[in-house]
Amino acid sequence: MAGLYVHVPFCATKCPYCDFVSAPASGRVKARYLEALRAEARRMAEAPEVRRLTFSTLYVGGGTPTTLPADALADLVRELLAAFTWGDAPEVTVEANPESTTREGLARLKAAGVNRVSIGLQGMSDRALRVLGRPHDASQGRAAVAAAAGAGLRVGVDLIFGWPGQDPAEWMAALEAVVELGPEHVSAYELSVEAGTPLAAAVQAGRLRLPGQALRSRLTDLAEDILEAHGYRQYEISNFARPGGACRHNLNYWDEGPYLGLGAAAASFLPPARVRNVPDTLAYIDRVLRGEDPREEREELDPEARFREAVVLALRTRDGIDPERFRRRWGLDPAAYYGRRLVRLVEAGLLEADAAGIRLTRRGRRLANQVWMELV
Repeated sequence: MAGLYVHVPFCATKCPYCDFVSAPASGRVKARYLEALRAEARRMAEAPEVRRLTFSTLYVGGGTPTTLPADALADLVRELLAAFTWGDAPEVTVEANPESTTREGLARLKAAGVNRVSIGLQGMSDRALRVLGRPHDASQGRAAVAAAAGAGLRVGVDLIFGWPGQDPAEWMAALEAVVELGPEHVSAYELSVEAGTPLAAAVQAGRLRLPGQALRSRLTDLAEDILEAHGYRQYEISNFARPGGACRHNLNYWDEGPYLGLGAAAASFLPPARVRNVPDTLAYIDRVLRGEDPREEREELDPEARFREAVVLALRTRDGIDPERFRRRWGLDPAAYYGRRLVRLVEAGLLEADAAGIRLTRRGRRLANQVWMELV
């Protein structure tokens, strides 16, 4: 099974921490972009490396897809579901932000085949949302979740923690408020300072100060403890779900499954090749509408490099590495391949290894980048 990702690079406003390919745009640019997306989808659906795939998930992300006109977004989903080969009961997700989520729009998406929405709450208080530069308020966030649930859609939400001035009490209150809303899936991401963003400039100039490592670890502990206490299993470092609520699209990524990406900056993995489309939105439109290939980056990993990558991706998940499955799939045994490096990570308390497999410990999840450096 494979995943299909479609990138919509538009948003209401650019958040100060965001380095994704996204920006506000005019209605004309959005219309031309949708035309280009349809053209790329038709072309790729006929490509030999894609025709052999059966897709199980569709994920429309961004940016904020719901900044598109509701009918246009629903029509895009219908066309994608018609263009490719799908397995039974595909998971069809659209990302949404509260300020552009309406009951009417959600109803149109559900009628088009969408069965899951991922809502970018990011914060549960007006103070948090002001610090993060979000264009909605807390009441809009709660209303968006209620509207999505009322439309009969599966609901996931995103939260950001570790922002300037955040304290444990605020984060505890945010987590409890999310639990009360009842989504089936919660993603909790530590705020990352990305080069070239207004947030990075403010931190570098000393106008903003991020929490220290000890406080960030405390906030991470709270997310794990509170969400798991309310029935959300941590199935990946930043992702929690109630039974049956894990995001199948992301699980395919972490399992090294094939995926096709459409749109500006979208990446595809069609083994053994990994390719990426041109990131500039207008350049993407021009290339596709001229009948040119929008892909500009291509990489092929040898089997051993893919094995190492698969090890790191598997360790992001709570279940970790199943050694027997890895031996069958890759012809390599993780313990034998890494030898003393793996032993040192276990001795340092970053990994645990037993008959069931190899996993990050709680401490290892806090220091995951150190583990990746040893293994990749």
